[in-house]
Amino acid sequence: MTAEISVDRLLAVMRDFDEFGGGSLELVAWELGEPASRVEPAWSKLIADGLIEPAGIDSIFGEPLWRLSAKCETE
Repeated sequence: MTAEISVDRLLAVMRDFDEFGGGSLELVAWELGEPASRVEPAWSKLIADGLIEPAGIDSIFGEPLWRLSAKCETE
């Protein structure tokens, strides 16, 4: 059984994408080399905890983009 993907690991990737306008679940999963289904539980926690917020829609793939929230920057 593989280890669960941590929220901290996702936040580290999101910090990298934040300067480019944000990232999507699929993009973060690709960066981690994991299927989106394995990343989704931690991703949902980021949203539920208010650590990422909507940043628009990717113009090429049509995926929702997310950025780090102000709450994340203060924690």
